[in-house]
Amino acid sequence: MRLRARVIPLLMPLLVGAAISATILGVQPARGLPPSDGLKVLLQRHSNVIFHIETAYPREIEPETLTRATVSGMLARLDPHSNLFVPRNYRQMRERQQGGYVGLGIRVQHQNGLLTVVSPFEGTPAYRLGIRAGDVISRIEGEDATQYTMDDAVNLLRGPRGTPVSITITRPGYEAPLDFTVIRDRIPLKSVPYYFVLDEPAGSEKTGYVRVSDFNENTESELRDAIAELRLQGAARLLVDLRHNPGGLLNQAVAVSNVFLKQHQEIVSIRGRHSENDQVFHADKPGPYSDVPVIVLVSRESASASEIVAGAIQDHDRGLILGENTYGKGLVQSVFQLPHGYALGLTSAEYFTPSGRRLQRDYDSGDFLAYFQDRGERESNDEAGTIVLTGLGREIRGGGGVAPDIEVPAPELPEVLVDVEQHGAFFRFATRFVPADGRGAVDGAGTRPDELQARGDLIRAVDQGFRADAATLAEFFDFLSEEGIPYDRDGLERHRDAVALRIEGEVFSLLWGPGASRRATLDRDPQVTAALQAMPEAALLLRDPEAYLAGTNGGEDR
Repeated sequence: MRLRARVIPLLMPLLVGAAISATILGVQPARGLPPSDGLKVLLQRHSNVIFHIETAYPREIEPETLTRATVSGMLARLDPHSNLFVPRNYRQMRERQQGGYVGLGIRVQHQNGLLTVVSPFEGTPAYRLGIRAGDVISRIEGEDATQYTMDDAVNLLRGPRGTPVSITITRPGYEAPLDFTVIRDRIPLKSVPYYFVLDEPAGSEKTGYVRVSDFNENTESELRDAIAELRLQGAARLLVDLRHNPGGLLNQAVAVSNVFLKQHQEIVSIRGRHSENDQVFHADKPGPYSDVPVIVLVSRESASASEIVAGAIQDHDRGLILGENTYGKGLVQSVFQLPHGYALGLTSAEYFTPSGRRLQRDYDSGDFLAYFQDRGERESNDEAGTIVLTGLGREIRGGGGVAPDIEVPAPELPEVLVDVEQHGAFFRFATRFVPADGRGAVDGAGTRPDELQARGDLIRAVDQGFRADAATLAEFFDFLSEEGIPYDRDGLERHRDAVALRIEGEVFSLLWGPGASRRATLDRDPQVTAALQAMPEAALLLRDPEAYLAGTNGGEDR
């Protein structure tokens, strides 16, 4: 039987294990030649092997298991990012790229074996019903939820739009479980989840902070709306946070770059096996914010579309890149739709920045496990690739991601914190806090007086001036002991500031949402602090490039 496929060139992160991949945008029929006589022979040999295993092997083996193993083996001979999508992973990837899915509007994870709500999304069915962070989903459609894997539970909670799902929730302070019937709806996945004007000394220019978490179909429009609002609030310069952004759609990477660049400036080029298929993408219109100073924050996990944006801004000397060397993902995948919900993500090209940098890091050893595991060990890409020049004449290097103009390492979470984090300790401790005014991120889901009375001294009301002081840390240590969570008291004491920051982040996130959490802790982010200190340099680079170049010793590394 001849398999028919459709190819979806998307620039998406193929998140299977640690893999991050990218593809080109568009949907078109696959165009391929019929198999050669030599290929027919090889395919027949493969079929014969499968037949003999199925009929003669002493244990029964599912043909699908064998087929998937052979396909995975073939792809593993190619590169780290070619991949076979099983239907569930392909569906989830498409949902992410399309910017939404149909469900309840909650983020859940297993905490101590219990299906726990981490946060409801604003404006969703769960949000409107008052389901809140820390709630435990004990039953789904009357069945014990502890029997389900995370994937099984998520599949049960999702379903066709407009259909109901019944869930039972246990909540601290309530003797009886709470029953909800939630009507599924489309849940938008925002790629610009929050933005705000940073608090800075009076008299200084205001800086607008924008978080971009991935690149889906709505990223450019969300970013434009965010910047427009920040400008109305007086922001004269921008801090765009692409840290830990795994990438996304190529057309959105181009569109986001265009927001900051001048018309006709090159953004990225794609080069494949056949030169006639090469493409060059330019800014097709004047960038609405091409005259605003900008610094882009990047991390070792900023990949693919994130690197396109950072590379274009750096190559054109449009702004400064600050943080760590990026992931180094420069392979482009075309996604071929296969029968029965499967899809093939196959590397078809590489992308290059305007200066000609090859961003893909080396994988010639064929050890793909090391490729993914060691990605955090690279301090810079100085030894990889050739030296190229920006438009201004600054030296930059390619072949291993985008090296930042200003290198500021991200703080590492101390090991003693990791040990308690794996038990969900900070999240569980944060569920003991409630907003002082009885209202939080979820309107109508405030803490009731009878709940406060039932929980007694196990609950603490706080406002947005909350800081984890010495008394809070003492409560946290007591909590760890009460819950039987193993911890190193002396080690945690040595890292009191990190413990306090982690507590504050969880409390703010649970009570007022991720944006409030980020805003409350941003002043202790060393990369953000360094970016604010470097903003005058970004402004000088934009307004007087020659003066900037002279001030950095002719473009040498600082």
